[in-house]
Amino acid sequence: MRTFVIWLFYIFIDLVVACLATLLNDQQPSLPFLATLAILWLGLPLVGLLSLLKFWLAYWLFLRTRMVRFYKAEMYKFKFPSTNGHFAWNQYLEYVMTDASAKKEAAVKAGVFVGEIEGFRTTRPFTMFIAAQSSFEQAMSEYQAPPSTSGLFERARHVE
Repeated sequence: MRTFVIWLFYIFIDLVVACLATLLNDQQPSLPFLATLAILWLGLPLVGLLSLLKFWLAYWLFLRTRMVRFYKAEMYKFKFPSTNGHFAWNQYLEYVMTDASAKKEAAVKAGVFVGEIEGFRTTRPFTMFIAAQSSFEQAMSEYQAPPSTSGLFERARHVE
């Protein structure tokens, strides 16, 4: 019900803007009214669609590689634990933040990644949010943890 009321409000505002455009033209009142509504109801959504298309084209051509490379570099820099067994970005980052064997710096950086990606969820849900989580999951699949953090030598550490 609330969405319907909001849409009615938006339509009302568009009609008010179209009426104001009509008042500015004394000779042909229907042409400015219809042209204004056409711009508001057809033109602006088409511009938004074009912007969305441009973003995704740029993402697949240029941005994806850079984002994956950045995420992997940060994962190596802060010595994140192995991503084996984790497929979703949020579950893996939650594991890094709560795992006792993960370094404190890695846990903090995982929190930064979560904040960044979740921030994109509210500010740019159809572009950067999807791009960031896709890039991070790609970085997760390509990341190979350093042996000291992978748990490979865990048994050898306890033998000493």
